[in-house]
Amino acid sequence: MFPTGSVGFSLAVLRIGVGALFLVDVLPLERLLASAWGTLALSFLALLILCGALTPYLYAACCIVEVTGLVNLTGMAAVRLGALILVTASLAIIGPGAYSLDAILFGHRRVILPGNDEE
Repeated sequence: MFPTGSVGFSLAVLRIGVGALFLVDVLPLERLLASAWGTLALSFLALLILCGALTPYLYAACCIVEVTGLVNLTGMAAVRLGALILVTASLAIIGPGAYSLDAILFGHRRVILPGNDEE
């Protein structure tokens, strides 16, 4: 569920890349940011993505924002944002990895059922 080692590190690097590209590619789109609150909300979303918090939900929200930004783009800007959408969607499916807030909050737990006392 939360891979460790080189796979977990690679997922952390991908999270950092998606969060940074989200800030670089999506925040400058003026039509998405009608107010300072919009900028603050998207910046907070990028910060949570970098930390790996609530991964499936936030990456889905990130994909929706990116698709909204893709509507009026053309040329290489559209290709770049389209590639970012694909990477974001794949990370939503794969998960955050062991080096994330999700792993800390919802990590592996040992369940001991009543009546199975091994003494």
